[in-house]
Amino acid sequence: MKKLLLLIAVFMLVGCQEVNDLIKIQKANREINEIQIDMEVESDAEVDLNITDKVGFDLALQLGLDVSIEMSKGVTHSFSTINAFGMGITLEQYSQTEDGQRVIYTNFFDIWSKEVAGDSEFMDLYFDAGEFLKALNGSFKIIEPITVNDKELKQMRLTMTIEDVENIFGIEYTTPSMSEEEISEVLAKEITVILGYTEETYLIERVELDLINLFDDVSEEANFTTFSMILSFSRHNEIGDIVIPEEVLSTKLIND
Repeated sequence: MKKLLLLIAVFMLVGCQEVNDLIKIQKANREINEIQIDMEVESDAEVDLNITDKVGFDLALQLGLDVSIEMSKGVTHSFSTINAFGMGITLEQYSQTEDGQRVIYTNFFDIWSKEVAGDSEFMDLYFDAGEFLKALNGSFKIIEPITVNDKELKQMRLTMTIEDVENIFGIEYTTPSMSEEEISEVLAKEITVILGYTEETYLIERVELDLINLFDDVSEEANFTTFSMILSFSRHNEIGDIVIPEEVLSTKLIND
């Protein structure tokens, strides 16, 4: 009986620690409106051998995306590098709200373009702290800490849905060609999120997402073996005003 009571006490203590950490995380990050995010996306896919035979070489698909983004008071400035088939393409973007619409300015091969976010072919990446904090109410568990750049971070494993990720980061995983049933199915898929934070500040400093569940029912011709996203957060409320250059602001809206 004593052993049972001890196990129950230990279980409650661990649960209390996780809830206590969540409360501190939510409190510490609630007022963050300036931040730098460095994002790395990695994916590997095995392509069907029949396709490989047709093209005459191994078409193993490796895609990557590296993004460095500053966010402050509704304005973002980012540099993104898309890596595919051994090649890298870099683009620079500014984003802000104008006349009630989210507008993206993109520098692609030294040419600036201006588009409304909903019509843009490029990602309007952002971080919605409010949506992230709301999503922290799912299942959670403290796991082993991790050391990043000689700094130890506590870690908590959480479960979120794809819909949560879309709301938090502005990355869309559905397309207009999907039916309502397909969209609902994708958005409801659960993914594992590893949250990294320090015991000193409880500020979110690292988020790791395992998105492999997104591809559990795609075509058999390309089987994704890994698809992960790691986001590093720094300079909390230390960015200051992001000033978009006048030559960028003077860019004409596409199809205007």
